[in-house]
Amino acid sequence: MNKKYKTNKLVTWVLFSVVFAFLPFLVNYLLGISRGEKITLELLFGRGEILLASITLCGIALGELFEVASSPAATPPAFTKFIGLCSLLIIIISSLYYANVSFGGTDLKRDIVARVSLWLFIFSVITSSCCIFITENVTTTENREN
Repeated sequence: MNKKYKTNKLVTWVLFSVVFAFLPFLVNYLLGISRGEKITLELLFGRGEILLASITLCGIALGELFEVASSPAATPPAFTKFIGLCSLLIIIISSLYYANVSFGGTDLKRDIVARVSLWLFIFSVITSSCCIFITENVTTTENREN
């Protein structure tokens, strides 16, 4: 497999995972502006649903990383473990934060929820794409050896 395949795999992952995870928010945005509503980050992301997308992205990427982590081609192993740990931390933090947000309450600040949720989503995209890139490097190396 060549470099072009790795790039295409990453682009395909971004299009089908990240874009589709973001699609409900795009639809909400379009529905809101078509009704003449003022759309804010708080309105779109203040309920924390994007945290579920973060959990899913990291979970899938972490699963793929575990599949190849024991391979001798998984180099450098320290970086692989670091990215795996980052993904796991994002899953845990996003899960706990979503549980808190979905529990609700009157003192919940939706603007803070929106910002924290978006940051966690951005970090999940970064760590997940690193996981996908690592798995592709391992797969490519193993295919060359066979």
